[in-house]
Amino acid sequence: MDYLQKHRDNLIPEFRQAWEAGGFKTSGTWEEVFGQSRVTDGIFMAWYFARYIGRVIEAGKAEYPIPMFVNAALYGLGRGPQPPPSGGRPGTS
Repeated sequence: MDYLQKHRDNLIPEFRQAWEAGGFKTSGTWEEVFGQSRVTDGIFMAWYFARYIGRVIEAGKAEYPIPMFVNAALYGLGRGPQPPPSGGRPGTS
């Protein structure tokens, strides 16, 4: 929340709008802070995926101190279900 407060004016617009709609609260449940919506669901999932990947990277770097990254397909908050990313065109094999 410290980061959000410090960077409020530079957040991704959909993210900022969800937080603004919730009254820019700085504590509470996900839905109390961001409201009940698909955007909130996306924020929740992104946060926990990022925390998990951070821990995987920490463990990996403890064994092999090499650069690590995550390849992520970002569709935007609140756009609904999307096909899984495949690296190819849809409908091709």
